[in-house]
Amino acid sequence: MWDRQVEYFANYHCVTVDLPEQGKNGHNENFSIVDSSYRIIELIEEIANGKNITAVGFSLGSQVLIQMLSIKPNLIDYAIINSASVRPARRSKMVY
Repeated sequence: MWDRQVEYFANYHCVTVDLPEQGKNGHNENFSIVDSSYRIIELIEEIANGKNITAVGFSLGSQVLIQMLSIKPNLIDYAIINSASVRPARRSKMVY
């Protein structure tokens, strides 16, 4: 989904992730916004090396990004949050 954006920003170090149960990621573990947030925070801390961080979240990823900002507000310099429904749909079964 992010290939064209990463290509456009080729002069930057771009990293994309598939959340558990999403994209090409295996479906052998349950998705959790909190768990995903901690995993991505850990990844950023491993590879950031003091650089400015801009994080982009779309849809479910935006909910994870909001959670990341609440856990570690000084880790990310800029956040782009798109389509962040903060209330789960009545019929969805999300694990928080």
